[in-house]
Amino acid sequence: MRRILRLIVRLFPEDMDGVLRSEIEETFMDGLRHSATPVRFALREVWNLLKVAAGERFVLLRTSREPRKALSSPGLLFALEADLRLALRRLRKAPGFSTATALTLAVGIGATVAMFSILDAALFRSLPYPNPEELVLGSATFDGEWNTTCSFPDYLDHRDQSEAFEVMAAMLPSLQRHTITGGDRPERASAHWVTHDFFDALQVAPALGRSFSPQDGQAGAANVALISYGFWQSWFGGDADVLGQTLTLSGNATVVVGVMPAGFRFRNDTDLWLPVRMGIMDTGARRSHSWQAVGRLRDGVPLAEAQAQINVISAQIAQEYPESHDGKAMAFVPLREALTQGYRPSLLVLMAATSLLLLIACGNVAGLLVARATSRRVELSVRAALGAGRGTLARQLLVESLVLAGLAGAGGTLLALWMQRIVLSVFPLDLVGVQHVGVSWPMLAAAVGISLATALLFGVGPALTVSRANPAEELRGRGRTAEGGRVRGGLVVAQVATSLILVTGAGLLIQSFVRLQSVELGFRTENLITGGLALSSSKYPAVSSRSLFFQGVIEDVEAMPGVRSASLIDMIPIRDRYRNWYVWDTNSPPEDEERGVSTYSRTVMPGYFRTM
Repeated sequence: MRRILRLIVRLFPEDMDGVLRSEIEETFMDGLRHSATPVRFALREVWNLLKVAAGERFVLLRTSREPRKALSSPGLLFALEADLRLALRRLRKAPGFSTATALTLAVGIGATVAMFSILDAALFRSLPYPNPEELVLGSATFDGEWNTTCSFPDYLDHRDQSEAFEVMAAMLPSLQRHTITGGDRPERASAHWVTHDFFDALQVAPALGRSFSPQDGQAGAANVALISYGFWQSWFGGDADVLGQTLTLSGNATVVVGVMPAGFRFRNDTDLWLPVRMGIMDTGARRSHSWQAVGRLRDGVPLAEAQAQINVISAQIAQEYPESHDGKAMAFVPLREALTQGYRPSLLVLMAATSLLLLIACGNVAGLLVARATSRRVELSVRAALGAGRGTLARQLLVESLVLAGLAGAGGTLLALWMQRIVLSVFPLDLVGVQHVGVSWPMLAAAVGISLATALLFGVGPALTVSRANPAEELRGRGRTAEGGRVRGGLVVAQVATSLILVTGAGLLIQSFVRLQSVELGFRTENLITGGLALSSSKYPAVSSRSLFFQGVIEDVEAMPGVRSASLIDMIPIRDRYRNWYVWDTNSPPEDEERGVSTYSRTVMPGYFRTM
């Protein structure tokens, strides 16, 4: 405490009104020792000293032996403190008005703060990787349109020929489901297939063990896997000797070589990462687009320069494969932009809508304050006649507005935590790792800034109305209300305009939602439920044995009470992607099967269409 006190006292001149710095310090410490409530005493007197340091008139200290000493003339901090006490008394005398205005503002502030915190987390906050500005994501384009995925052979050509990238890796963005056996009972686990240099591109190292090596991606290499921190805890119980242990993954023995750090994710939460092995895994043809390239630019290489190199390579590939690359190229965009491109427009529209909601709330409260200020004209005129200047009266109303905005900001911040969950349930932001926002320093700073801006928005109008009033006319009973009428009229116009925009936008959103709900899906969703299973290829190697197993599952499920029909499909409609097949006339097969017609397909068991 003495150290803090010395910092404050250093702001004083060496001899201010005959009071030395050392005398201030000793008087304070003496009062602290003799005070029955030292904490309260310290806080009050530190505030007093700060006002003294700012050149305010206030009693310095009170001890059991000495009276207080005045140090300087009245100033702004003293006046603001008096205005604050007056504002609190007035708000306590009108609890209905205070509650209504604070709640009205709290809804607008809460919605705005919630959307700002989500925007900050999704669009502005740094990605959880080293030097994220160097990370880019590449996909195929068709006539300039982004396709979100590319073919594996195209990725290899661009990787091998481009010099702008320190690392260019690839991943299969869709999650693969595997059955893990060897424990008490079989478990389902999710996995991402990635090239061996994927984690080198992200510059993220395992918490335990090693990352993938180039040898892990070669044909004939042993089956290895990196596991997530959560999977390590749930399956292995956090065993420190997990490295080298074997998982039976879809019937294949797979060795654990590393554990990723807690909280690490890319696009999706997953349990395992598996290395792509060249020549073993079906990486697809040039017309099969299932992969995404993840690149890290070399130090000092801008994205525009890297894209120029990629364009040259794409043109060369198009000349070599004209049938499959007509209008096709490859484009790289910053990783954050790629991950948020599906969310950005909707989030910005919602931010604009909540801002309009806040403006409407400010307009409503401003109208209430103008009416309240009008009803207090005689009281304010008496105070003006007693010597209060127009600036003083306007400042008092602004302080009252600040108090209301502060209360609303506190309540709005609590509401924002609830509204965050609602927005994230409508717009899941899993791809950028935003599953829960919560309280953050940017959010609190936004709450303070929005509250202050709100206080100015709804407080300036009433303050101007009062400051322009004529006290003499008011006391004679002939006060003019033209100024207040103009302010209220302007507020009404602003409210109608913003309300019209907000209602129009809300109507369009509701119309879109209704249309989405009425889209014909091609099947009935009532009483339709799904479950997943996977067979080990080593235990059921033949197609006939798998078909018999699946048919038995269907018969067992249909025998359950309440089940009308059942079937199986390899990929659920809408949620899962499709498979690509190339078809051609068997009487005239093409020289290259990729020149056939590409079709989308799913594999089903008998009874599928009846069940759907």
